[in-house]
Amino acid sequence: MRVAIITFFPIIGSYNFFRIQGYPEIGLLLFVGFIFFIFFIQFFLKPILNTEGNIPIGMSRRMSSIESFHTKLMSLFVLIMIVGLFKTTIGGYREITTGMAEIITILTIFVFIYFVITDAIRCNYFDSLINLFGISLFLLLLMNIFGFILGINSATAENYNQDLTNPYPFIDYRILFPFTISGQVLSIQAGIVAIIGIFGILKDKKSLNLPLSLLMIFSGLFILIGHGGRMAMIMLIFTIIAGISFNLVKRLLPLVLLIFISFPLLVLIDLGSVVESFFNLLGINFSRNEGDVASFSNRDIIFGLALLGFFLEGGISNILFGYGAYGQVVSGISESYAFLFQWSYANPYEAHVHNSALQILLDYGIVGLMLFIYLTISASFIVLKKSNKKLLETSTSSNRRLYFVLLIYLISTSMTESTISYLSFNVLTIFFILNLVLAFDSVNTKLNKEDIMKAS
Repeated sequence: MRVAIITFFPIIGSYNFFRIQGYPEIGLLLFVGFIFFIFFIQFFLKPILNTEGNIPIGMSRRMSSIESFHTKLMSLFVLIMIVGLFKTTIGGYREITTGMAEIITILTIFVFIYFVITDAIRCNYFDSLINLFGISLFLLLLMNIFGFILGINSATAENYNQDLTNPYPFIDYRILFPFTISGQVLSIQAGIVAIIGIFGILKDKKSLNLPLSLLMIFSGLFILIGHGGRMAMIMLIFTIIAGISFNLVKRLLPLVLLIFISFPLLVLIDLGSVVESFFNLLGINFSRNEGDVASFSNRDIIFGLALLGFFLEGGISNILFGYGAYGQVVSGISESYAFLFQWSYANPYEAHVHNSALQILLDYGIVGLMLFIYLTISASFIVLKKSNKKLLETSTSSNRRLYFVLLIYLISTSMTESTISYLSFNVLTIFFILNLVLAFDSVNTKLNKEDIMKAS
């Protein structure tokens, strides 16, 4: 199973490659075939070979009420996403093959993660799950790096009318990597790999894992700098500082996450101009120049127009339950801000809203947004609950701090990109993993205690 986890993200990367090449059904067969192969081994071969292939039942009974409710709402969130994609596909806004591939992929990802977590508890490798998925994501970064070196063309280049300038002066243009649907999303994944690499060093400096952790950090930085992921780099630095100051800032976690989620509302105080002035003082250009699709300050225009269109032009049903997946296209809201992307995007009318909470609002309405907010705040309280327990009563201290940092990083980077959605299977997967790991952590601890007591 550990091998399956490590190869998971490279398989998704291959799926994304075929997806953006216009052959989602090939990628789907590759990905789903991989998952069913793992299920076949676990459910059929292992029991036959008598190697404890059965998954334990009754785990939810060992959860606290908040953890059990969190898990149920996480499943509901996945169901809402699937319904939203189905609604858009049936409505003719997505090609049937592409829409069905996305539906099956999201369902398969969630079921696989749930399956992996129960297996990890049974086989006693639960505490290393985040690290294993981090290594898998690291292999995906290597695929992209070597793909670039070998000259494999990136289909994402077709999304742009011109080369994008890299904000780092020693690189002329942004590198477009082949095994991703978005360079900005890949930059966010690079930050996740760098964070896990940093914690790998902090956890065990003398281990043989030290070279691997260093490679993870360097590969993450290569992607971040190569593509010019400014926001991902800023949030990486911010979250590392927050992790170092864990004991001082941990109680502010729910408030900080709520501020990040409410980020689109800050357009009411003309945040774009404030941020632009601040970065100009630092010598970093965040201007509104034509074609600068990565301009942070242009986000406030997108947010304002999207919010205005959603609440003024949408009916009660759409406001409550959204337009379905790709809500910005279905509603026509993307037409209001398409002019911001016409100088660079090949399909400016399909541009997403560049904020996860706002994308969820358009897709699944107020109901979906409230569910996302609850999951985020609930996850923060679970982290705080674990951090207040004694070390022997929960996961290791470094794991608690890693959960804390990853949660901040995922939500903070979602402020300027629609990452926690079907638009980014990889980041969405990390969101699923982190939420389910937090929910099942106490179950793992209780079962381990019972095993120790039986052994004694």
